[in-house]
Amino acid sequence: MLIVYTGAVGIIWAVMWFFLTYNSPATHPRISIEEREYIEKALNTKAGDKVSKAIFTVEFHLFQLHYSAVFTAWSKTKNVRP
Repeated sequence: MLIVYTGAVGIIWAVMWFFLTYNSPATHPRISIEEREYIEKALNTKAGDKVSKAIFTVEFHLFQLHYSAVFTAWSKTKNVRP
């Protein structure tokens, strides 16, 4: 049952992250102008620029060899057929 709670916490965290994060300080609705300018100056970016791209995308994780090996091993123990 602990794994269900852990998974639920992870899903709640992901949904919150999806709705509460922004690509740049310029698009964030809850920061002041001074704070936005300070962040952009510290990051050396212009208004509207994306701060950074996600390094670990869904495609990165789906096509990793070790994930496919784990899935293959799991499917053989569970008699899952493709």
